[in-house]
Amino acid sequence: MTTILGIDPGSQVAGYGIIQVHSNNIPVHKTHGCIRLAKSMTFSEKLAQIYKELSHLIRDYQVNEIVIEKAFLGKNVDSALKLGQVRGVCLLVAGQNNLPVYEYAPASIKKKVTGAGNADKEHVRLVVLRQLGIQSEAALDATDALAMALCHSLEKIIQLKTNTLSSLAKNADFRN
Repeated sequence: MTTILGIDPGSQVAGYGIIQVHSNNIPVHKTHGCIRLAKSMTFSEKLAQIYKELSHLIRDYQVNEIVIEKAFLGKNVDSALKLGQVRGVCLLVAGQNNLPVYEYAPASIKKKVTGAGNADKEHVRLVVLRQLGIQSEAALDATDALAMALCHSLEKIIQLKTNTLSSLAKNADFRN
């Protein structure tokens, strides 16, 4: 069993989503939500809060792997720097817990989860809720994080099947 934590980093709201994947390769929703950071907090307090809450999630759900969106350069330099610092905290938490971190581009996540690399956030949300059987409403930040975890679980299945086929091909005797 693998427990995957998807993180949608943000300096105001950070989304998270946790799924478990058992030997049958079917992802099971465990939890999701948002770390909401008060505007009155200093930036260093926000980073500390993200660190603390992610640490609790990793411990409480026995997370094995972390998935985060690949960094992209925005037009607003200040926002990009803050996002980089939040990502740094996410990577620090992973490193301190000896957890591997996997990164995917936003279009790749959307393509794997919805079939369309240009899907909007609302479409991603609807597909994620349906795929995981979640009946309640969920914030876009949380469903983005769940989409990252789902994307990674699908990528692992593809890799497993590719490796199995490669192994079979290597061992096959085509001379007969």
